Amino acid sequence: MMKDYKSAAKKLLGAMLLTMLGAASQSAWATVGVGDIAVVGYNSDGSTTTKDFAVVTLATINSGETIFITDKGWTATSGGSFMADITTEGIFSWTTTGVIKKGTVIRFAITSGASPSVVSSPAVGTLTVVNGWTSTATASPFGTNGDQVLIYQGSLASPTFIFGFNAGNLGADVVNGWNTTATSGNSLSNLPTGLANGTNAIGFPTTTVSSLDNYAYTGAVGGTKADMLARICNRSNWGSDDAVTYDLVPGSATGSFPGTNPIFNTVPTASAVSHTGTLELGETLTGAYTYTDTDGDAETGSTFKWFRSDNGSGLNKVQLAPVTKTYVLTAADVNKFISFQVTVNDGSVAGTAVESALRGPISGTLPVRLIDFSAKADAGNSVRLTWRVAQQRNNKAFIIHRKGDGGEFTKVGEVAAGVAEIYTFTDRFPRNGNNYYRLSQLDDDGTMADLAEGAAHISFLGGAFAAYPNPTTGTATVDLGAGRFERAELTDLSGKVMATKKISAGEERISFDLSSSPKGVYLIRIIGNGETIVRKVSRK
Repeated sequence: MMKDYKSAAKKLLGAMLLTMLGAASQSAWATVGVGDIAVVGYNSDGSTTTKDFAVVTLATINSGETIFITDKGWTATSGGSFMADITTEGIFSWTTTGVIKKGTVIRFAITSGASPSVVSSPAVGTLTVVNGWTSTATASPFGTNGDQVLIYQGSLASPTFIFGFNAGNLGADVVNGWNTTATSGNSLSNLPTGLANGTNAIGFPTTTVSSLDNYAYTGAVGGTKADMLARICNRSNWGSDDAVTYDLVPGSATGSFPGTNPIFNTVPTASAVSHTGTLELGETLTGAYTYTDTDGDAETGSTFKWFRSDNGSGLNKVQLAPVTKTYVLTAADVNKFISFQVTVNDGSVAGTAVESALRGPISGTLPVRLIDFSAKADAGNSVRLTWRVAQQRNNKAFIIHRKGDGGEFTKVGEVAAGVAEIYTFTDRFPRNGNNYYRLSQLDDDGTMADLAEGAAHISFLGGAFAAYPNPTTGTATVDLGAGRFERAELTDLSGKVMATKKISAGEERISFDLSSSPKGVYLIRIIGNGETIVRKVSRK
């Protein structure tokens, strides 16, 4: 009893494993979705053993897929099966060796005989007849009284159907072009398991003759997979003929499918094309547009261009170097007008180039945008200048000029430009009284532009014309009124002249070096315009 129980358990486990392996195997094969490939053309007329048909890929088909195509009928009885093998019908396998783009039309031509063969246009992988089509009769392949093309993955015993096509069929049990009772004839077929007529299968009943031999899809060739299946599975979108075959070669100018693959593909479009950004030198413009593709294809490989014109009407328009969605305005763009152009692409086909309106004129703003500037008296009779900037482009340095109540601005300092937002400069030798400062910006090309002006008042200890620093161990300086004095003398207390200096017009200060003089008290005499001013200075 125990042995019988163990034996039954082993058998049950074995059956379960086989079922699981079979399901896994079928799942591994069936990676092309239902409706991903559809029949769009069929020719069975003519006294020849070579017949052709066409399919279209309604999704991208990856490399390494194995797909089977047959003209064998399907009977739905006993769980469903293909008709028994006969020499006038067969099966071929199609193993893809590269990615096939969505919307690609493929023509297959089958030749029946002792060594049956299949070829395709374009080449789409490895094609091998794996069953039948060994007859040399003209009814092989595709019988002349109606036949079918069934596409599937998996095994012959357990297929997963992708699409079903049934040519002209006449019979009392025919509904929507498919037999509804058990079939036995080689030109007859039930609707394959898992397919729905009008959704991923199409049948053609006829009441005029026993069958029609040739069919070609004539409907629109753009839209989503669902859109295309709905059209392909609608008999009103097909042409048929019982005597004349259709030219199913993809790209044939006079055939059913002219154009370049992928033929079933709507050209994407761009609308609302524009560009945004501040129209100032150094600013970045960004192209903008709306991408539309009725096939639902994602945007891939779109290209961009920028143009510059002398006015808003496109005078002397030239293409600029960038080929991206952004463009940085340069000096050459000042007072010009800029436009953006896009040619959208869905990865298979490019749309029509669309250009935005011209925007301008471009403003030639300063390379530096100044926020604030201040001049304040600081410790040690100095003046501290502080300024803050918001942006810097092509900026080499900041130049500081100063003047008193009279005279012209003269340079007193320079600060190298950097990445800082706040800059400072200390004037350690300002004039006694009012000091007026001008901040200028020096561009990389040598161009200078004034940014701001400020003022600070300094009152030296000891009154006007005071000598400083006092006492000193080195140099003693006296600030002057420009143009007021002619010369200066350094003397000791006995009146002996130790040094004399001429004061040039516009000179604002005079200095004497006491570093080598003995310690003691000295006099600085400032002479001019009939007056003499004397100031004491101590050498410590």
